[in-house]
Amino acid sequence: MLSELGESFVLRGAFDNGTAKLTFEDSQVKKQQEAVKEAARVKTQLAKFPHVDQSAPVRLEVTYDGQPVQVEMRNGEAYLAEPMEGQVVQMALVRGAAANGRLGVVLKVNGQNTLFRQTRRDFDCNKWILSADHPRIVVRGFQKENGKTVEQFRILSQKESARRAMDYGRYVGQIQLTVYKELTGSKPKPALLSEDDEDLVAMLRGVHPPEQPRNLNALKGQLRRAGRDGGSLRGIIEGGNEIRGKIRTVTFTADPTPVMAMAIKYYEP
Repeated sequence: MLSELGESFVLRGAFDNGTAKLTFEDSQVKKQQEAVKEAARVKTQLAKFPHVDQSAPVRLEVTYDGQPVQVEMRNGEAYLAEPMEGQVVQMALVRGAAANGRLGVVLKVNGQNTLFRQTRRDFDCNKWILSADHPRIVVRGFQKENGKTVEQFRILSQKESARRAMDYGRYVGQIQLTVYKELTGSKPKPALLSEDDEDLVAMLRGVHPPEQPRNLNALKGQLRRAGRDGGSLRGIIEGGNEIRGKIRTVTFTADPTPVMAMAIKYYEP
């Protein structure tokens, strides 16, 4: 939920060691408590924002027309300069030098996963996999489900962006990155969300159901399904022309608690 709220944090390996005596559930609780504390520290500027934290397991590099764009920090939040209509936007995921093992990364733009435009909760999304053999992945747009083509990022005009902004939901103008370690050894299934948790996550996504619901229960069901099955959110950075971009599918079981979450704003209505 921290990532759904657009909060940022890095877990600095405090529970990498010494957890053997804890049950899986207890170790998850400890890591989640630490994540909340770190997010609060970042929010109040007592801890470094993940983008400038050398201990961060993944670094995000953004380019406009091939030129690196620097992240600007304002009151504990991160901002990029707004891209201009017609500029070519690319994002690179880079594995940190101190990272261990494989990492699964969910990269969302305007609330949509760059893999297959999913709008599920991060844990349920398909993930880009970084490893020692593949420490860098360049994301040029929204990967199509056929695994062979990509919708290149396309920048809307200022007029079109202003006209559509209120339709995009609370994630308009946001780039969100969430990082998961690989779960090794015994692999218990993560706990399912409670009904209250599902309601909160559905509301945070701001995905409107396509049909008018018959009653409150029907509305809840439509909101939850919209978040799990994809939805129709659009953003200021949209998918444009299709280009060739082949990916390879591998198996990856994510630890339920992310080791990093980061939100960067590139456009404000």
